[in-house]
Amino acid sequence: QNYSQDADIYSWFFGDGSSTTETNPTHTYSENDSFLVTLISGNAHGCYDTSMQWINVDFKYGLYVPNALTPENGPSATRLFTPKGVGLESYHIWIYDTWGNLLWDSDKISETGSPLESWNGYYHDELLPQDVYVWKIEAVFKNGVVWKGKEYQNGRIKNTGTVTLLR
Repeated sequence: QNYSQDADIYSWFFGDGSSTTETNPTHTYSENDSFLVTLISGNAHGCYDTSMQWINVDFKYGLYVPNALTPENGPSATRLFTPKGVGLESYHIWIYDTWGNLLWDSDKISETGSPLESWNGYYHDELLPQDVYVWKIEAVFKNGVVWKGKEYQNGRIKNTGTVTLLR
């Protein structure tokens, strides 16, 4: 917020390489960090003042893992097994069958820290049978917090779980 008095010239520097000359700008940061925001305000008489303020950006973070997919039926959102996350720094998911065979894995995340890939229920180009499959996830958020896992109804938290493929 700009509290300058008797000024009509403004230069904002947001600490992330961006700037503006707007009076009361809005700025969006794309990563967690501390940024030194600087406002230089002045007037036509050559009177200038500088104000600086540290801004700490700590995005919300989280990871939600669904428990089912329906590759052949239903809305498009249920046809894929897609964990939803935000603020991830690192992420790896593995999906196994009942006998412990690795069916699929991914470690790809977007710049905003969201998983980029989904499992479609296939293995070697063949749709798997209706069954329960096991997933395991290891993840760390951009703020350094390690994802401990999904919280279950009994209060236990585990970084493994199951996904049911329905046909």
